[in-house]
Amino acid sequence: MPAFYPAVTLKYAALLADMAREAGAQPVFYLTWARKNKPQMQRGLTGTYMKAGIASEALVAPVGIAWQKALKDTPNLSLHAKDGSHPTPKGTYLAACTLFATILRRDPSGLPGRIVVDEKTKKGTLRYTLCNLKSAEVKPLQAVAWKIVEELHSYKPVTRDPTTQPSKADKK
Repeated sequence: MPAFYPAVTLKYAALLADMAREAGAQPVFYLTWARKNKPQMQRGLTGTYMKAGIASEALVAPVGIAWQKALKDTPNLSLHAKDGSHPTPKGTYLAACTLFATILRRDPSGLPGRIVVDEKTKKGTLRYTLCNLKSAEVKPLQAVAWKIVEELHSYKPVTRDPTTQPSKADKK
């Protein structure tokens, strides 16, 4: 939707941001990634989410930009599932690190690659492994998430598109 119908996305993004603020929350837009077979989509996704962030003075978690950087740095990295759209566990982990860094304004380095949760049921406790990545797999994902969040200052509300050239004020 954001890449193909940006006007509709912007309209509803503004409404959702207003609702979040009315509830006392800081809106955060999740800037998604392009499909595997359509990497050119990233430009449209990024532009639409940045415009939404500017219009709403919201945070924008640059997940798609982090994916783009990770795939550029490591072309054989598998972030897309077989359908070419949804994430693999590594793609999900990179998205989570980017959200973590954006919302908490903290470097995700050192976060575990294995996440296990327990669910209490009437029959007892069920244990689920949500993520099971090795340290060597998560360190580069943590690093790229933090690098992109830091470069774009994603932990601050967007006032202009940071993915474009610096403004005249920035050059002074």
